[in-house]
Amino acid sequence: MKAMKKLFVAVLALTTLTVSADEQPMKPGLWSMQLNGTVHIAMPAMDQPLHSQHQICVKAGHSNVESFLPANHVQCQTTHTPAGAGKENWNIRCQMPQATVTQTGWIESLGQSLHAHWLMNMTTTGPMTYSTQTTMDMQGQWQSADCGSVK
Repeated sequence: MKAMKKLFVAVLALTTLTVSADEQPMKPGLWSMQLNGTVHIAMPAMDQPLHSQHQICVKAGHSNVESFLPANHVQCQTTHTPAGAGKENWNIRCQMPQATVTQTGWIESLGQSLHAHWLMNMTTTGPMTYSTQTTMDMQGQWQSADCGSVK
């Protein structure tokens, strides 16, 4: 389950890719991200609460894509449409070495704050094959211009 949570955090990083005319870009620097949700595993049937808080660094001069793509992603395809009032609807599909992840949801970016809601489906292959469905809510807040040791 710990490895699965690390993969979720890596994939969740995709939620702040680019901005529409309604959204404001995320301010460069240190961000605090809080995630709450539920992971449903089909076999064996089990629900697991998902709560995490972590820090990320949004680098000046880098696109949000560069700041958030997981290190081991192979290919991610994204589509997005403006939803008004600073929100944007997203569909994301990523192919990783031993997992396929699809996400559907929305993001609201206001420069120094971020709110997102997602439904994520993940199918893993390899030594263990299983599928999960995760519903999650993410809140982000800009902390400072200096990322310190956070990369």
